[in-house]
Order: sequence, then C-alpha cells, then structure tokens
Amino acid sequence: VAEWGEPGDSVRVSVVGKGDSGFQFGCDFESARLDDHVIELPGVTVVVDPVSAEHIRGYTLDVVDGGIRFIPPAGR
Repeated sequence: VAEWGEPGDSVRVSVVGKGDSGFQFGCDFESARLDDHVIELPGVTVVVDPVSAEHIRGYTLDVVDGGIRFIPPAGR
C-alpha cells in the first residue's frame, strides 16, 4: 500500500451515496483531517471520516491484486 501514495499520505476510506443502489466504497491517499478516525497499522495509516465510519463499522479491508476489497461482517 505504501508505494501507491505520496510519502506521509494516509489511506482515506470513504462511503458515498450512490442513488437507488445504496452506497459505494472508496479509497484515496491524503492527509488526515481534524475530525477523522485515525487507525495506525504496521506500514500504513488509515483515516475515516465520522459519517463513513458509521457505514463501514464491522467491515474488513483486504489488500488484494493491487486494490482494496471491503468484506462485510457476517449477516450483512
């Protein structure tokens, strides 16, 4: 993951509305904002805004094939 962004960037995980089909997950590389949730992991920092955090609670993020996969919790 570290080689995808710029030095000092965090991985921003977000959820945006997508009309009638529900929500779409997204990832980008940027600095943390004041109200973000910040998760420090070995080799990467993940940031999530408070609204997106409510929608992805319980999800697992998996780095696969050059991308990030969102795995919902059991029963969702």
